[in-house]
Amino acid sequence: MITALLVDDDDVYARLVQLALDSTVTVRTQPDVASALRALADERFDVIVCDLHLSDAAGPDAIAALVAAAPDTALLAISGVDGPDVPAALAAGASEFHLKGDELESGFAASVHRAARWTVALRTPSAPAADAWEALANAAPVGMFRCDAAGRLRWANARLYELLGRDGTGLVGGGWLDALYPSDRGEAVGRWRDALALERPFTLDLRFRRPDGRVVDARLEGGPLGDGWAVVVVDETARRAAERQLAASRAQLDAFIGASASPIFLKDLAGRLVLANPASEEVFGRPVQDIVGQKAAELVSPECGVQVDDLDRQVLAQDAARQDEILVPHVDGTSHTWLSVRFPVHDSDGIVTGVGVVSTDISARLALEQEVERQHRLLEQAQDVARIAVWSFDPATGILDSSAELAALCGFAGHEGPGLPEGLRAAVSAEDLERVRAVFEHSRTHPGDYDERVRCAPEGGEPRMLHLWWRSERRHGRISIVGTTQDVTQEHEREQALHAAQERLRLAFETAPVGFAIADAQGRWCQVNGAVCALLGRRAGQLLGTQVDAVIHPEDRDLDAGRLAMLTRGEVGVYEVEKRCLRADGTVLRVVFSVSAVRFGSERADHLLIQMLDVTARRDLEERVRAEAAGDPLTGLPDRRLFEVDLVRAAARCRRSGEPATLALVGLTDAQDEQAVGRMLRAAVRETDVVARLGPGRFAVLLPGAAPESAAALEEKLLAACRTAAPEADLAVGTARLGAGGDDAQATMRAAEDALAAGTVLRASDVRPRPA
Repeated sequence: MITALLVDDDDVYARLVQLALDSTVTVRTQPDVASALRALADERFDVIVCDLHLSDAAGPDAIAALVAAAPDTALLAISGVDGPDVPAALAAGASEFHLKGDELESGFAASVHRAARWTVALRTPSAPAADAWEALANAAPVGMFRCDAAGRLRWANARLYELLGRDGTGLVGGGWLDALYPSDRGEAVGRWRDALALERPFTLDLRFRRPDGRVVDARLEGGPLGDGWAVVVVDETARRAAERQLAASRAQLDAFIGASASPIFLKDLAGRLVLANPASEEVFGRPVQDIVGQKAAELVSPECGVQVDDLDRQVLAQDAARQDEILVPHVDGTSHTWLSVRFPVHDSDGIVTGVGVVSTDISARLALEQEVERQHRLLEQAQDVARIAVWSFDPATGILDSSAELAALCGFAGHEGPGLPEGLRAAVSAEDLERVRAVFEHSRTHPGDYDERVRCAPEGGEPRMLHLWWRSERRHGRISIVGTTQDVTQEHEREQALHAAQERLRLAFETAPVGFAIADAQGRWCQVNGAVCALLGRRAGQLLGTQVDAVIHPEDRDLDAGRLAMLTRGEVGVYEVEKRCLRADGTVLRVVFSVSAVRFGSERADHLLIQMLDVTARRDLEERVRAEAAGDPLTGLPDRRLFEVDLVRAAARCRRSGEPATLALVGLTDAQDEQAVGRMLRAAVRETDVVARLGPGRFAVLLPGAAPESAAALEEKLLAACRTAAPEADLAVGTARLGAGGDDAQATMRAAEDALAAGTVLRASDVRPRPA
C-alpha cells in the first residue's frame, strides 16, 4: 500500500485526487505547510503532493521546507497555473510538476506510483553506490543516460526506454541518435557535438520519433561526469502541446475580444486603462490609442468618473465581481445606460493586478422593457374590455382552472373528470361539438397550438360565437394545456357583413357599365372588369400582367407623369387625365382616366384604382360644336372668347390636381399670311395643346397636362415656327406659368401680356435656335 500526503487547502481537489488514484494509494490531506510538517514528524509517507500556492508558504519555499523535513521522500508539485514558480519548485527539490485539472488523466496516477518507487530506492542504503545510483535513476520520472566523450550511449534508465518506445538493444552504443525526428537530426547532431566540444553543461530541445509513429518533444540537459557525460531527458510533449494550445487560445481570445461588439477594457490598480478593444470607442467616443493610459474621469464627466472609481475600489476590496448599471454621457449629447460587469484580474500567483470591465449598452433594452410594461398594462386593460377568459387544463387530473370571465361566457368555472370539460361540452352547439371534442382529444397527446371557433348556446343565454385558442405542451414528461376564450360574436357578425359587402362590391366591380381596373405600383394590370375589356376590345387574359401604357397612344403616355408621382407620394388623393387609347382593332378612343391610390399600411401607393370613361363621342361633338359655335374665320383656330374658356378650365384643373400648365402669347407685325402662322404654331405643339388666334397679329398657345417645357425652349420652338411661316414679320413671345397656387386665368393672361410687352421685338428671319 502506497501512502501519499496531499498538501492543499481545496477539499474538492482532494476528492478529485483520491478518485484519480487506485485502491493501492492512501491519501491524507493537510491544508498548509505547517500542518504537513507536523504530519511528517509523526509519520513517513511514500509520496508528497504539494500545491505551490498555500496560505502560509508559496512556490519554492513550501517545496524546500518539505524536502528538508523528508529528504528521502519523492515530492510532486501541483498548481492551477504554469508560471515562474514551476522551475523554481523543481530546482528546490520537486521531482515532477502537474497542472491541476489533469488529475483524471493516467499520467498523474503513473507519476505517483513512479515517485513511490523512487522513494523506495532512496531509502535502500545497503546497495553499493553504483547500484544505488542506478536504482535511483530507474525510479526517476525522467529519462537518464550516460555516454562516453564521443557521444556513444553506454547506459540508459527504464524511463528513457519507455519515453522512446525502444529497448536497450536499439539504443546502447549510440543508436539513440537514430531515434531523433528526421528533420531535426542534422541540427541536433551538430549542436550535440558543439556542446561536447565545449565540455560544459548544455541544454538541447529535440524531437524523437517512436516506432509507433508518435512524436515526443524532449529537453536534454547534460554535463560531464568522469570520463563521459550524464544526460537527463525530460518529456516536454504535454507541456509544449499545452503551450501551443495556450498560444492558440490566447490568439482566439484576442480575436474574440477584438471582434466583440461589447466594450471590453482592463484597468491597473491606479485606475488607468491598460487595454481596450475597438468597441470601447463607443463608450468614450475616442479611438483606442486615446483611451489607453487615461482614467475614467479624464474620459467621461467628473461625476461619472467618481462613480466608476468607487465601483472599481469595491471590486478590488472585495476581490469579487459585480454588475452595475451606469448612466454615461455620450459625445453626441445623449446619455446611454451601460450594464457593466467588473471583476478582479489576478496574475499567475493569484495576486490582484487590476480590474476588468465588460459593458453592454442597454439603453434600447430599458426603453423596450418600459414599452413592454406599458403594452402589458394595455393588454390587461384590453382583456378586460374585450372580455377574454384565461384557463388551464390538466389532462392527468381532469381539473380545469379558469378566470371568472369564463363562467360569464360559457356558464362554468371549473371541471373534474377526463375528456372535454363538461361545462364547455354543454355550452357548445351540437353542430360544432364533435369537431371541437375531436380536436381537444388530439391536443391531449399531441403538443401544439390549436385555434377553433365554435357556436355557443349556454342554457338560458343568447347564442354567441366563441374563439377558443389553446396551447398543448409537454413539461417534465406531462402534457399541460393553457388557453383563452373570447366572445367574438360581434366580430363574427361584422365578418359576415363584410363578406357580404365584399361580394356586392365584387359584383358591382365586375358588372359596372363604367370601366374599373386595378394596377400595381409598376403600372401593370392586376384586375379589370368587363367594361374595360369591351372598351379596349381585348379579353381579360390579354390585359392582366401587361403594362397599362401598352394600350395608350405613345404621345399621351407621359401626360400624367407629374401627377402620378404626386399621387404616389401622397401629395394628392385623386387626379383625372384624358388620353388616347388604342383598341385591338387599331381604333383610337379618347378616354378620361380617374386615378386614385390604394395603400395598405404604407405611405406610398401599393396599387392604383383606375376608372375609365369613353369620351370619344362627346369630344367629337364638342369639336364640332366648337367649330360651329366659335372660331377665328381667317385661320379656323379658336378665337379669344373660346380660348378664355379653355384657359379658365385649365386654371381649375391646376388648382384641383396640382399639375401646372404654361401659357404663351405670340405677337407679329407685318405678317403677310396669318393662316400659315396658325398652321405652323398648331404643328409645333402637341395635339392636346390649345392654339388660338386672339386677334390680328396675336396668337395664344396653352400647354396643359404634363409638366410644361421650360419657357426658353417653348419660346424658341414658337419663334422657329413663326420664322418658317412669316420670315419678314417682326415678332415677340411672352410666357406665363399657370401653377397650383390659385392663380386665376385673368392673372395668368396679364402676366403673359406683360412678358410679351417686355420682350424684344425681332424679325422672324433673324431668329436662330440657341446652341445645344
